[in-house]
This record gives sequence, structure tokens and C-alpha cells, in this order.
Amino acid sequence: MKKSVLFGIMLLSASLVISCKSTRVEPAPEADDREIIQMAQTAYEKGHSDDAVYYYETVIKRFGIDTAVYTEARFEIAHIYLKEKKYDKAAPIYEEIIEIYRNTTPGTLKGAFQKLAVNDYAKIPESYKTKTE
Repeated sequence: MKKSVLFGIMLLSASLVISCKSTRVEPAPEADDREIIQMAQTAYEKGHSDDAVYYYETVIKRFGIDTAVYTEARFEIAHIYLKEKKYDKAAPIYEEIIEIYRNTTPGTLKGAFQKLAVNDYAKIPESYKTKTE
């Protein structure tokens, strides 16, 4: 009797661990940047921030030659890190985005990500920053 109760508890515990674990799906080879970004947003909404970062990194690997796509994906990664208070990871990404906008002809990229990056960067404690705005 004790063994069957113990086994039942172990089985329930294992199923809970497995159900909480992410079920990352590899983006299809033909998926475009918008589809993979949607996968990232869905993963983040479900509480799977590691999967979301993975999908944004996949976007960068596949479509990163497009500066607009690269900037958006990098911003989203930094934003996840900021929300998780991983300032050491977020700060250099925001600095990179700010620098990209400094070196890009105005109007070439969506201005929203520049403004968002500057606003988020201002929320990071100074001790994590390596550059000034």
C-alpha cells in the first residue's frame, strides 16, 4: 500500500514537472521573420522567456542581414532581459541598438525601437552601463 501511494506521488510530481517544461517547436525552414517573431511573442506570453529569446535569436540568424529585423529582434531580447532584471545582458544590447540608430540615416529604420530602447536603457542602473546615451 505504501509503495503504491509513494509511486502515485512520484508519478504526479513527474507529470507536473513535465507539463511545466517548455515544448519549444523549431520554426519551419520556410517561416518568415513575422511568423517566428509571433512564435517568440506567444512563448513569452506563456511564460517561456528562454524559448522567446531562442526564437528572436533564430530570427537574427535567418534574417539578421535586414537591419530593421535585426534591431527589432535585439530590442525584444533586451526587453525580456530588462523585465527579468538581467541588466548585465540587457544594457549592452540597448547600447548596440542606440548606436545602430546613431549610425543609420534618419527614416531608414522604425523610430519606435530607438525611442523604446532609449526609454528602457534609462531604467537600467548606471553600474551596468558602459556607454552614455
